[in-house]
Amino acid sequence: MKLMYDAGYTLYTMSVTNHPKAPINIAKWAVTRHNHGKPEIPIHDLMAHCMWFYDLERDPKYATNHHVTAEYKMGYWTDVLAVAPNARLGKVPVSENGKIIAKHLSSL
Repeated sequence: MKLMYDAGYTLYTMSVTNHPKAPINIAKWAVTRHNHGKPEIPIHDLMAHCMWFYDLERDPKYATNHHVTAEYKMGYWTDVLAVAPNARLGKVPVSENGKIIAKHLSSL
């Protein structure tokens, strides 16, 4: 992600997703809060963004009932949409992501 950011791409994070075997604990509640309009993931700093996910798995305050199995090793992530500098969108974006990007690009 850092290479894309340094090259001038605008990065948009999507909803946080979890592995089906992710423990139901405080970490899952943090993900739910984030996905429902109470953002918790730092987006101002790429390292802090990545560490938020790492901490969900490793920080004892989140990792109650945590266990690593063959099917489950690390189970929280977000997809990132990278928009190239000077990207041109269609005239009428139809998806929610397209509308957000168009609004951002029109404000530049």
